[in-house]
Amino acid sequence: MTPTLSLNPHPDVVAQLKGKRILVTNDDGIDADGLSLLEHVARLYSDDVWVVAPATHQSARSRGISLRTPLRVVDLGDRRAAVTGTPVDTFMVALRHFFSDRLPDLVLSGVNHGGNTGADIGYSGTCGIVMEAAMHGIRGIAFSQHTAAGKMDWAVTQAHLHGAFEKAMQVSVPENVPLSINFPIRLKDDNESVLVVPQGFRQEKVGLSEDKDEEGPFYIFGHTRDDSPGNPVSDVAAVVGGRICLTPLRFKCDHTDFLESVGTQLDLIERMSGD
Repeated sequence: MTPTLSLNPHPDVVAQLKGKRILVTNDDGIDADGLSLLEHVARLYSDDVWVVAPATHQSARSRGISLRTPLRVVDLGDRRAAVTGTPVDTFMVALRHFFSDRLPDLVLSGVNHGGNTGADIGYSGTCGIVMEAAMHGIRGIAFSQHTAAGKMDWAVTQAHLHGAFEKAMQVSVPENVPLSINFPIRLKDDNESVLVVPQGFRQEKVGLSEDKDEEGPFYIFGHTRDDSPGNPVSDVAAVVGGRICLTPLRFKCDHTDFLESVGTQLDLIERMSGD
């Protein structure tokens, strides 16, 4: 499976990535179809492409790391390897094991088997990788393909991954601002333009369902949820509406808008308690 590649890669992107080191990774594992799609695109622009991914499927691991668990590297040759850990484990081990002399200039994560919009961004290992890369001052882009009732169709990614990648690379952002690109299940009106939208939310927060087996009832996370967007201008609304979308992310968790307000309130509380 290969993406549709332009016969004329954009000269600005070619010049930008000439001689650059690119790390291609994911959270779906070293054998995932989406990883090969992203690798094909990366190799158009650089001769220094490394593919290092988790040895097994690691979706929804966010930025989790494996404390006190040995992490092993499976060297697959030709700048290709698997790591027995989470997506961020994999990224961190790759930095130490393969890139101690020179860090990657760009980290490409995905293409994820399933979308990463709304609350999913917080759970996502695909997005967790590029947010971790941002902490190291490395530019990162996460790519995700939405599914329909859990069924995978790579058609939109195959047709538009290369174009979306080139557009993202022409956007000027600091290295500590990772980008997340989501492809819808189907494009509306064949519109291949990329919408820049904020993170949104769904009416149904988590896809948790109830079932039972011979051992009794149980709960399981899955794809049986309502994707209705909770706000009209958002990543969720964009992909539901059949549009490719891009959302700048951040790895910081503090809410700077409330620093002054909370500080003022706490100062007042402390002064009153001292009276």
